[in-house]
Amino acid sequence: MSNQQISGFIQLITCIPATDQQSSDPAYIPQLNINPTATATLAEEFESPISIFVYMGNLGAGKSKLASLTVASLQKNDIDNSLLPFKSGDNPRGVTNGVWMWSKPLKDPNRRRGSILILDCEGMGGNDVTVNNNLYLFCMIVSSVLALVLRPARIDCVQCNRLHDELQRFVNMQSPCVLPHTYLVPLELPVLKCDNQEVNSDEWINIIFTINESDNTLTMAQRDELQRKYHFIRTMLPSIDVVNFDYLPNELKSNNMTLGDMKNILRKQSSKCYNDSLLNMLSKFLETQQKRLPGSNVIPALLIRPAELALFMTDLIHVINQARDPNPDELIGRCLLKRFSDEIIKTEAEFQEKFFAKVASYAKSKIDEKETKFNPDDVKTDLERERQNLIKNYIEKMWDLAKNRIYTSNSILLSSQSLRNCIEEAQVRLNSYRDPEELINKIRAIYNETTDEATQRIQSSALSEETRQKLQTLTERICRENNINKAIEKTELKCDVDRCEKCGRQAATISIVHKCSNIKQGNYYRYDEHQMVCDACRQLAKINVTTVNCALCGASRIIRSFIN
Repeated sequence: MSNQQISGFIQLITCIPATDQQSSDPAYIPQLNINPTATATLAEEFESPISIFVYMGNLGAGKSKLASLTVASLQKNDIDNSLLPFKSGDNPRGVTNGVWMWSKPLKDPNRRRGSILILDCEGMGGNDVTVNNNLYLFCMIVSSVLALVLRPARIDCVQCNRLHDELQRFVNMQSPCVLPHTYLVPLELPVLKCDNQEVNSDEWINIIFTINESDNTLTMAQRDELQRKYHFIRTMLPSIDVVNFDYLPNELKSNNMTLGDMKNILRKQSSKCYNDSLLNMLSKFLETQQKRLPGSNVIPALLIRPAELALFMTDLIHVINQARDPNPDELIGRCLLKRFSDEIIKTEAEFQEKFFAKVASYAKSKIDEKETKFNPDDVKTDLERERQNLIKNYIEKMWDLAKNRIYTSNSILLSSQSLRNCIEEAQVRLNSYRDPEELINKIRAIYNETTDEATQRIQSSALSEETRQKLQTLTERICRENNINKAIEKTELKCDVDRCEKCGRQAATISIVHKCSNIKQGNYYRYDEHQMVCDACRQLAKINVTTVNCALCGASRIIRSFIN
């Protein structure tokens, strides 16, 4: 191959080789490493909403080739002929190690916005079983579509055992709605058949997950165990469909092609049947919902955002590296709780506005009727009654928001201590809001300290203006939260940046990533003509004075222009 050829893929997850000493230690946990260059690419170059297609299957099944052909098919423009596809080949030990990603976002032809991420996972049987399982755990949690590539077109005992063992990990997880849509992708199977009879998708799936009694050498106990595992797999996966493929054209069997070569061959008449299979697969994949936060409700607001996805992947690898039987419930719960906390900021502001407006109206009526000699105990009782009624209503709103917007209605995470603590802390904040009581005290002071009506009118007028401004501030706060929510449901704010002068990272069009803290990052979204807002910390910043730091070396990059 020419030295001018460049890779279109980048390694996302690396399996760290164990030392001899570690390998002999039964307590050793195989370690995975996530590539910061890859996560920086995700955060900066991908656009929400994001669809994530992951290709898995046995060693040598043809996953990497199919992943490359997917990329070639989704590339609508002419492809740079120097661009190389995912590595593929016939090495008995496997060509793909770890998880690789296509380094550029691909576009959904049916949607005006959003991007597609393609992941190619190493084959089953190509590594240590625990390492394999950890990679599959990662892929299953982060994907929106899981493509299980089959060649030959069956799920044998070994593959069934591996799938069963991997899915068994999800039994102990409390987070629902984590597993993706699964597609069985049998290669070299132009028509779905059984006993030379054409069958539909449902019938073929039933056959695949049923033991052929006339054609196996298993004992009765082994057959029962295998059938139990088949049933478990079908029960655990939320949806299973099948996409069968025609035979791969001979011209596409070479492992020394560029992506441009693949695109050109797919356009040929001789590749029509195979290309139709590929387009059918993509049509089904693209009908699925884009990636949302694991464990979350099925609403557009919970679709995962680029910087959020990059951080989630990094944190998920950390969780996987900590235990032989990793459980990411805490991580998933933390992500959902962050979204819930963002949502109730507006709810708390609405409570304050409602309470203060009611008290202001009450106070005005008393002044208008010249009932200014308030009985402190009566007023205190009335205020506390009103406060507790409103708090009860708004806490119920928070629970409804958690059940109907953030979590699924049957999610066990709704009973988590962290969610209860969050709502209890919100209730404490509502109880600590004392502006209404201060307003009554100020009115009482005006009429207790002087009997001069002129002085009372002046002070009352000043207090009325102060009250009006406070109400306006609360209204603006609610409006601000609404505008933030609207802003972060749109496309990320993008800019053209020059080549990084320090590390040489290429010039590109990127999203602006805000490092809110050492453990939090977010994308910026346009708030208005002059301001942008970070989805992670919800802070506003001026667009014209912003700077962009290189995600790899931290050096400042020159912004040429803003795109949207």
